[in-house]
Amino acid sequence: MLQFLLRYKKVAILFLIILFSFLWMSLQSRTLKNQPILNHIANFIALPIERGIVSISGGIIHLWDRYIYAVKTFSENQRFKEEIEKLKGEMAQHMEILEENKRLRQLLMLKESETRYVTAARVIGRDPTNWFRIVTVNKGRDDGVHKDMVVVTPSGVVGKIFQPGPHYSKVLLITDIQSTISVRIQHTRDEGIVEGKGTDRCHLKYIPHSVDLKINDAVITSGLDNIYPAGLFVGYISKINKKGGSGLFQEIEIIPGVRLNRIEEVAIIDNRKEQRR
Repeated sequence: MLQFLLRYKKVAILFLIILFSFLWMSLQSRTLKNQPILNHIANFIALPIERGIVSISGGIIHLWDRYIYAVKTFSENQRFKEEIEKLKGEMAQHMEILEENKRLRQLLMLKESETRYVTAARVIGRDPTNWFRIVTVNKGRDDGVHKDMVVVTPSGVVGKIFQPGPHYSKVLLITDIQSTISVRIQHTRDEGIVEGKGTDRCHLKYIPHSVDLKINDAVITSGLDNIYPAGLFVGYISKINKKGGSGLFQEIEIIPGVRLNRIEEVAIIDNRKEQRR
């Protein structure tokens, strides 16, 4: 027996330690409301695990709550964005209606003050090549529109009808190279001819060097070409070059009073109405 203990000394010591620990826990267990020792052992082992589980579950619940909040916030943000975009679209439509109403009111005022008024028309097409400054309007011969009738807006002269159809007409803009208008400088009363340049500008020709012109001087129709009635606003002087031009005349550039690339509605007037009165 002694030889066995000496041979397995380490194992024996370990066994004694475990036995002593067990007896000590048994004695201690009697002071804890007579609870069985196995319960204390179970509590000793389970308590850290339970605490870990509680901590982990609490973290998971916290993360889940944050996830639900994030999803809800994202969903609300998306809904708000959609509502904002919808409101923007509705606002753009309302603004478009207001702008159109404004233009139509101006045309109505023009109709009431213009005895040569024939009809109002909407621009439905433009020349896609840009070689010609031409637009198409949705009124034609069936609406009383004829060749050489004048096309205007409240801001001034647009051009003239050069190709009327049954239900639509082609309008030659004042900026086209084939367009000519007899005009008068409102300030000096000197007369000349406005010709299109094929761009968004016009030339004012046949104004002598002796005439004292200023930038922004207004140019109006003179009525001497028997097409454009007198007194319509054509545009204003944007450049003056007294050293340019040919012979006795200045080189003058005109910016039209109407933004021809933006016109949407126009009025058509007939100079012959005034002539027949």
